[in-house]
Amino acid sequence: TIATDAAARAAEVVRIAAARRDAGDGADADVVAAQAAKARADAEAATAADLVRATSAELAGVLGWDPAIALHADGGVPAIAEVAPLDAMRPRLTAHPDARAGHARIEAADAALRGARRSRWPALALDVEIDAFDDTLPGTDARIGVSLELPLFGRGGAQVAAARAARVARTAEARAIDATLGARLEIAHRRWTAATRRARSMRDDVLPIEEKAAALAQAAYREGARDLTTVLEAERALLAVRAEVVDAAVAAALAETEVELAAGGMP
Repeated sequence: TIATDAAARAAEVVRIAAARRDAGDGADADVVAAQAAKARADAEAATAADLVRATSAELAGVLGWDPAIALHADGGVPAIAEVAPLDAMRPRLTAHPDARAGHARIEAADAALRGARRSRWPALALDVEIDAFDDTLPGTDARIGVSLELPLFGRGGAQVAAARAARVARTAEARAIDATLGARLEIAHRRWTAATRRARSMRDDVLPIEEKAAALAQAAYREGARDLTTVLEAERALLAVRAEVVDAAVAAALAETEVELAAGGMP
């Protein structure tokens, strides 16, 4: 972990400070200051380990497992994924649950409109009734009736108008949903792009420079060209950047998840 590595680097600074003192080129004050920095790094490493164990127990409780069993994540820091083009993700919005629900309401409104239009036309019905196996009758009795239903007083027209208005409303709702989903996807995609760019910059540009600066500071202090303060400041800067690299990678992974959800779910 970052804290464990920082503790190891602090121990190396203590070793360098002690070597310089023993060689007559350093002071006891430098050794004490380096030891203090190492003690702080050790404490932070121990605290980080305790937090990991506490989080493991909490997760085990949620899953119904034995909290005494230590859980850990494999794979380290999340990989920084390539940002897919926004135009390639937009077609997935048609399968979004909200979009499908909106268009399903339009289809229901279309069906209601077709039914209302059919109700304006006369309805012809044929009724057939057969009495058989009746001992009170001399034989089989069959009756056939025809009925004609006529829509009167313009009620059919009112139903059609209401159905047509409902369809217009459902269409407007579906378009609003589509526009909202498109906006959410674009916002999430822009955030993903920004988070990914920052994560790569921190990992590929900033971190190597800080690692080189810390290494040079240690080497210069070992040779007596720099004081201990320079080394400790470089180590603190490196620790902070390493934490930022992890945070940026996690932020990029979360932003990717937000994009997938905005597009209608994980693929």
